[in-house]
Amino acid sequence: MIDESHAPLELAIETQQTAWKINQRPKDLDNDQLLQVPLTKPPIKSITLRFPHGKEVVARNLKGLTIGDALSAIHKANKNRADDELDNPYLKGFAWDQGENYFEVHLQSQPATGSSSGGGGGKKKKKSKDNDE
Repeated sequence: MIDESHAPLELAIETQQTAWKINQRPKDLDNDQLLQVPLTKPPIKSITLRFPHGKEVVARNLKGLTIGDALSAIHKANKNRADDELDNPYLKGFAWDQGENYFEVHLQSQPATGSSSGGGGGKKKKKSKDNDE
């Protein structure tokens, strides 16, 4: 659900730089301050997160969603899955689907590393095997 103003949502760029594995606790991130960053501008109270395989989870926070709230919702849905069950276990980022009012969750096989300048989507650690994107 979006706030009543229907203002266009701007997604926090920090969501593209987490290098986070979806079956691990968000609190295990190297940069735990990232968890407090608002997920969107303007703030929203809840959003549906849709995975590529069709599964959906809802993230909620009455004070305004943070990146940590979104990661917690994703983790809750994946915490019991083993690493070998996940084809693409790392969060690449989110994309807003305005027509359907949800965020698409983008995953990748290797963690992306965040850049300190805040620009771009980060680099891949190693290029090995195939690169599913």
